[in-house]
Amino acid sequence: MPIRKFAKIVESAMRDADQARRIKGDAGWNKVQQKDRGATLRKFETVQDTIRERDVKAKKKTKKG
Repeated sequence: MPIRKFAKIVESAMRDADQARRIKGDAGWNKVQQKDRGATLRKFETVQDTIRERDVKAKKKTKKG
């Protein structure tokens, strides 16, 4: 592999890593991603079942307490 091609690959990877570090530090972006991830996960049936079970357990705890 020619050295220039290898240098371009390394430069591109470093640029991508730098961009990822900058984006990760943005609190607003992180919040939006978390909300979106939660909304996406709620579409799956197993996640919906787990959420229902969690809510039932929470209601039982409040009735006992």
